[in-house]
Amino acid sequence: MDLKFKITQELNRMCRVLQTDSKVKRGDEKIKAKLVILTKRYSQVACDYYRLTNVWEEQFAEMIFDHPGELYTILNTYLQQLAREARKATTASV
Repeated sequence: MDLKFKITQELNRMCRVLQTDSKVKRGDEKIKAKLVILTKRYSQVACDYYRLTNVWEEQFAEMIFDHPGELYTILNTYLQQLAREARKATTASV
């Protein structure tokens, strides 16, 4: 099982907790901290794949925290942007 898949599974688990557990407060710093760690790891794996410098912003984790039901849309959009950047970098160096 590849690392990106494992990280995605863990992000999915965190999002399900955010969506279903009414005890989880929106300002829960432990969950935010875990999302930051997971999104940094996801970003590192994705950027390594596209041979880009690590492109991570805190907004990435905040978007997932604020909209846990849209996890896969957020991840897909992020990967599409990285692919676009990789294409630009490739065409610029040719």
